Amino acid sequence: MYPILLFVLSSVIIVIAAMKLTYYGDAIAETTDLGHSLVGIILLSAATSLPELFSSSTSAFHGNVDLSFGNVFGSNMTNIFILVIMDLYVRGYPILLNVSQRNIMTGGIVIFVTCITLLMIYLGNLSALKSIDFWFFSPILLFFYIGGMIFIYHFEKSNGGQDEIEPGNEQTTLTKKQAILGFVISSIIVFGSAILLTYSCDQISQFKISGKDLGGTFVGTLFLAFTTSLPEIVVSISALKVGSHNMALGNLFGSNLFNLAILSFSDGFYRLGGWVRGDKIITDAFTKASLNHMISGLIGILFIGIVLSSLMLRKKIKKGPLGIDTAIIGVFYISVLYLLFILR
Repeated sequence: MYPILLFVLSSVIIVIAAMKLTYYGDAIAETTDLGHSLVGIILLSAATSLPELFSSSTSAFHGNVDLSFGNVFGSNMTNIFILVIMDLYVRGYPILLNVSQRNIMTGGIVIFVTCITLLMIYLGNLSALKSIDFWFFSPILLFFYIGGMIFIYHFEKSNGGQDEIEPGNEQTTLTKKQAILGFVISSIIVFGSAILLTYSCDQISQFKISGKDLGGTFVGTLFLAFTTSLPEIVVSISALKVGSHNMALGNLFGSNLFNLAILSFSDGFYRLGGWVRGDKIITDAFTKASLNHMISGLIGILFIGIVLSSLMLRKKIKKGPLGIDTAIIGVFYISVLYLLFILR
């Protein structure tokens, strides 16, 4: 029971700390020249992805590459699944109806970088290339992330990406110094909680069902990924409450892009952990990752494709609690989790 209790406790702390990160991030946007739109895509998405960063890096350091990669791809799936929860929250119209089509470009960048990442995993698993150390995969991935964020920044600026008018959103009473200090303290709390969360998930992945371990890929994709995505759920619902649909989706897309860049850090921490453990042969993490991650990665691409299609079609009416797009995402999400459980 100890790993489960630790899992629950660290999850609760992460959610509370993430809410504070959102609060202080919003205050930073109001006390600086940065706008809410760009803060949502760049700063807020990075802040809510801190659990994924620390959890995946810690998992890789301890040699559990599949838990690390499963956390990233599972979080990306879960982030888009959050739209299902948001669609249940909204009544009378599809959740994506009031979202700007400018987000199509951001979603396209996420799909492109995801394809690059899956190609790296595939090449790392080719038997003919097993002896090669793909050290250059990490800097390439970071290059695409930084390049993508720079492109998004200039795209938003050139297309008049002004802040949305958010009803009931009061001006912050914090100073810039207080906002930054609060943001840093909240980040430290997330850091500590994410390490505990990773440790508990590593223990849970060794639990046996019918004599077989749950496994890092399944536990990373389900338990760790869903829990580290709780901040995105909190932020997205909060954005809906003030009518900021663009910030909600921008946070999800931005988090997915940041999560892919996390694999670069996972690779570095995996190498560092191997050096600490005294491993004779230390190679890249992409070579050690299971090909099962291709499933969750491809489904993540499919999810974003569905979202982008909805943004272009602009369906104005939904029948029932969910639109067709979110219903499809929900069915696929549950099906993939079951498939990964079988393949564990």
